[in-house]
Amino acid sequence: MPTVTTLFAVIAVGNAEALKAAISSKFPDEALEVAPGQWLIVRPSTTTTLEVANVLGIYDGSVSSAIVLSISSYNGRTRPATWEWISAKTGATPNAT
Repeated sequence: MPTVTTLFAVIAVGNAEALKAAISSKFPDEALEVAPGQWLIVRPSTTTTLEVANVLGIYDGSVSSAIVLSISSYNGRTRPATWEWISAKTGATPNAT
């Protein structure tokens, strides 16, 4: 049975390089940098935004200031590799170009 996951977006608003290092360390196979200071992260469905923020040192500000969003729907335009990554990590059918 496939694992149910949640897709998160993390947007750095301070110290993006430190946040990048934390994401690479904590979620090496579960994160994709979509633009400088912007990542998609996939975690088990029971994970909350607060848990992601805690793990990355965002909530207490020890690593960076950032916004963590839980994504329930998405659409847009970006490179095909992004849609392929989302599909592979979540099992979702691509619904954007």
